[in-house]
Amino acid sequence: MLSEAFDKYVKKFCLSSEFTAKLPLKLNLVDLYEKCLSRKYDIYLKKCKISRNNVGAIGAREFILQDIRDNHQIVALRLLFGEEQVNLLRITGRSTLSDEELSRIGIAQVNCEGKLQFIHRTLAEYYVAHCLVKHLTEGNNTSQQIQNFLLKVIFLEREYGD
Repeated sequence: MLSEAFDKYVKKFCLSSEFTAKLPLKLNLVDLYEKCLSRKYDIYLKKCKISRNNVGAIGAREFILQDIRDNHQIVALRLLFGEEQVNLLRITGRSTLSDEELSRIGIAQVNCEGKLQFIHRTLAEYYVAHCLVKHLTEGNNTSQQIQNFLLKVIFLEREYGD
């Protein structure tokens, strides 16, 4: 993940005559995940020939990226909690992309059983954490549902205790 996030820095360092790389002194875990995912999304969108050079393309690009993120989030929720518990969360959303389409992005892949799985479990955990924080900070009925879910299902369940 570090190499994905900082490959531009390393490439620039290797091609220059500088003796030290200009990397951040402190690494923020959220930023690391964001950089890694951004890199994967950029590669995918480049393959799809979706430009970032004009205003119309930028708007379309953001819409596509949000749809991809939402799809990964739904997959992550179902993977970590199961369908029944996801229904308790009452987070609306349905996957608009097939497993095959999502696997082309490079963040998840279809395993030998034909199920979509993330290339690393922590990516699923990141998507779930991002989703929960987003809904908790909205301060509406969904926020209360998330709080109840965290208290009753996560914090009090033996399987999540460690």
